[in-house]
Amino acid sequence: MRLLVNRVDVRAEGAAVRLRLDGLGSLVRDLAAQAPETGRAAA
Repeated sequence: MRLLVNRVDVRAEGAAVRLRLDGLGSLVRDLAAQAPETGRAAA
């Protein structure tokens, strides 16, 4: 989680979370590599 979150600001109005774009991109690539292939017909 630390690799994804750059900063968290908590105020009375709510919370603001700033994400690290490089960490988010890495997570998306990792998840895409682990996802099963879609669009294939069952045999």
